[in-house]
Formats: sequence, C-alpha cells, structure tokens
Amino acid sequence: MKLPLSKFNNIPILTKTIIRQYREHLVSDDYVKRKWYYNSSGGSTGEHVRFIQDDIYDKWSFATFYYYYKLFRN
Repeated sequence: MKLPLSKFNNIPILTKTIIRQYREHLVSDDYVKRKWYYNSSGGSTGEHVRFIQDDIYDKWSFATFYYYYKLFRN
C-alpha cells in the first residue's frame, strides 16, 4: 500500500517521552525472532531511554554511514 508523501508530515517526531509512554506499541510483533538487543540514549537531557534494536538496524546503519561518508564526502 502506497501512502501519499503529503501524509509524511503527519508522523510525529519520536521523543523520549513517546518512547517511554508507548514502548509496548513501538516494538515489532516479531522481535523475538530477530537478533535483538537493548540500546540506550546518551542521556544528554539527563534521562536515558532504553530501546530495542536488531541486526537489521545495524546493517542499515552501516550502509547509510558508508554510502554518505565514503561516497559523498570524498
């Protein structure tokens, strides 16, 4: 299903408060099948927030870093 890009601005910015308040609603239904781990924010506001990431996040993160910094910054 394709959504029009005009709806993109309706997506709220994910804040630490939203993560804490809706934690159980933000976790994928199949997270137990994934290679997941807990991660946390740096706590720059004085409050850490804990969240779940998985190996797919790691792969996308590395690819994004590589694509941007290695290909565009040289």
